[in-house]
Amino acid sequence: MKVIKKIFNLRVTYFIVFSSLMFWAFFAYFTMNQLIGTQKAYAKIINITGKQRMLSQKTTLIAKRIFESKSSTLEEHFHILIETMKNDHQFILANLTTQEIKNIYFEEPYNLDQKVKKYFSLLNSFCLENNQKLLKEIEEYSFELLPILNHAVYAFEDDSNHNTSKLKKRELFILIGTLITLFLELIFIIMPTIRRVEDSKIELKLFNEKLEQKVQEQKDIILKEQVESVKKERTLMEQSKMASMGEMIGNIAHQWRQPLSVISTASTGMKMQKEFNTLKDEDFFKSCDVINENAQYLSKTIDDFRDFIKGKKEKEIFKIEDGITSFLHLVEGTIKKHNIQIVLDLRDNIEINSYKNELIQCLINIFNNAKDALRDKETKYIFLSASTQENNAVITIKDNGGGIPEDILPRIFEPYFTTKHQSQGTGLGLHMTYNLIVDGMHGTIEASNVNYECKGENYTGAEFIISLPIK
Repeated sequence: MKVIKKIFNLRVTYFIVFSSLMFWAFFAYFTMNQLIGTQKAYAKIINITGKQRMLSQKTTLIAKRIFESKSSTLEEHFHILIETMKNDHQFILANLTTQEIKNIYFEEPYNLDQKVKKYFSLLNSFCLENNQKLLKEIEEYSFELLPILNHAVYAFEDDSNHNTSKLKKRELFILIGTLITLFLELIFIIMPTIRRVEDSKIELKLFNEKLEQKVQEQKDIILKEQVESVKKERTLMEQSKMASMGEMIGNIAHQWRQPLSVISTASTGMKMQKEFNTLKDEDFFKSCDVINENAQYLSKTIDDFRDFIKGKKEKEIFKIEDGITSFLHLVEGTIKKHNIQIVLDLRDNIEINSYKNELIQCLINIFNNAKDALRDKETKYIFLSASTQENNAVITIKDNGGGIPEDILPRIFEPYFTTKHQSQGTGLGLHMTYNLIVDGMHGTIEASNVNYECKGENYTGAEFIISLPIK
């Protein structure tokens, strides 16, 4: 056995055994198919031959009834039987299996083919003449045909039995060959394969143990990196918040400067007029009204900034126009400081059920990027429009800052991606905007570069399109 295993490796053995199985399979298929087909043919021929024997007697009886009754119905049936016998006879002649059977049909002493054809001739003549002499010849000839047809049936049956015996022998031969081939497969393929599978299981177990160890090491590394990343993100978020707070404080200072100046002027004016006894009641009340109006403005500014900083996180139904107005009020100081012209095109009464403060935060983030892009421009435009499209509210913000470089345009919503110096930006503004709109408000935001005309001048700038579901 060891010598055989050395001579034949597993691959060669498998090929030999597989080829043997294929050979036996094809051999068995074609052999059995041939024998089964032959048996089917024998069964049909035996059936037809027996039928010929029966029809030879039936046609004689019907011919006798036709002679006696002259029935046209029987004559039609008689013609059909004659045609059936002729067709069956032709089929038998086309499927004669052995020389012995051929001799029955074409050689003496039987010469069955010639006698059957003579019988057909008598039947055809009877159809034309219908006389007693022909009827008598048909009766005599049918009795003469009967033993010969019986002999033909028995010959076909003997041949069929012989083929059945051959079929059984071949079945046994195929079974023995298949069992031998399967035994060889068991020895040379299945058993070596089982041993290899067992060896592979041991190797796989060792590999899995090493892999689990490496995976655990990688998990520890990834967890450590994630902790560091979270710390870094928190630090950057705090820096971003502090920068936003600084911007807010600057806006508050800028918006308070003029009202405080008006209040100071009105109060000092009244004081001087009082000292010189020139303060009239009309001027007093007028100055008080001015002080009150500006104090109310300062109070409203505080309320706006307080509401925004508190960051209300509940959904509410609000008008897009009100959200944009609140946003503009919050950045009013920056707008005036940088001489930015805001062009509005707002459709009235667009209401949505969403997060107002988060929308304002998104508008501020986009505004801050536009403000930086407009830094070196003489004429500075920011266009704001609001409209409806199907079941969405669409807010469009564009500037004339020259646009975003095409190579970085696809990356502007990525976290920590920024073209500014590290001291000027964290790269979280637009990423935060994307998350607030897409994840928080279930909307969409897209950015592109556009060319447009305003007051006879052509401009290029970045355009942000925010789409929010109305319901």
